Amino acid sequence: MQKQISFKLVSLIFGVLVICFLAGFYILAWTGPTATPPGDNVPTPLNVGPDAQTKQGPLIVNTDGIEENGLVVDKGKLCIGADCKSSWSEVGGAVTKIHSAVGTTTESQGGTGTWVDMPDMLINENFKAGDILIQFTAPIYSHAGTNMFRILLDGSEIIKTSFCISGLNAGWARIIPVSMHTRATVAEGNHTIKVQWWSNTNSCQSNAPNYGERVLTVIAPNG
Repeated sequence: MQKQISFKLVSLIFGVLVICFLAGFYILAWTGPTATPPGDNVPTPLNVGPDAQTKQGPLIVNTDGIEENGLVVDKGKLCIGADCKSSWSEVGGAVTKIHSAVGTTTESQGGTGTWVDMPDMLINENFKAGDILIQFTAPIYSHAGTNMFRILLDGSEIIKTSFCISGLNAGWARIIPVSMHTRATVAEGNHTIKVQWWSNTNSCQSNAPNYGERVLTVIAPNG
């Protein structure tokens, strides 16, 4: 025996379906495309594929410090703008090496009235061609006389300074912070930089343990 579906039941089911469809449309708030595909697509994420990729914003890597080397260029060149390098040795003067000589003892010039080498203040190294920065610092103890200091590059004076002390009461002295710095251009090869001092009184001393170390520093292109 066949059963007939009531018109009221069909109308009710149809009404429920329409309401569900409208409610779903409202909840999802669907918005149509803003451009013809593939325009306005989400940018492609960085991946392991072989194609070159471009990122408009900054790229910050290794923020948790898990790896010792944060960025490795395994093959090819590293470029900043149009300046591309295949190794650090091609960077030239942008990568530097620091050479230092440090004096930690107490030394006296002796009042010889002649130029003599300051103990421990000598650097003999092989340098790459280019400019080098030379600096000397030392606290000098003295209570009288004229005291002079100079830096020599391969035996030639390149900078000199001096100070004089007079009129101090017996037993008094001064600590003078001597400092010299200069730039020089060298050819590739071995070079010697040293400090000499001159005094006409035996009171000129470098008392490193009490007043501070004397230091000769050379900053040069890494070669």
